[in-house]
Amino acid sequence: MCVDDPRALPGEPLSLDLANTQFAPDGTLVDLLATAESARSWAAAAGLTGTLDEASIAALRQTRSAVRDALEG
Repeated sequence: MCVDDPRALPGEPLSLDLANTQFAPDGTLVDLLATAESARSWAAAAGLTGTLDEASIAALRQTRSAVRDALEG
């Protein structure tokens, strides 16, 4: 993860990038969508435009869960 880019693995397809917004590099959970500020930072780095309100951030979290379920299933 780069200081200027909050994404865990920049350059991945958006669906994998979203799935990777939650990871544990040293056993401590990191969630790039945990706060509105961090979610907006991740979205900007991922190239998503527009304003993210709380409902949009909640939708991102739900989508992440669905993508992770699909990858794990």
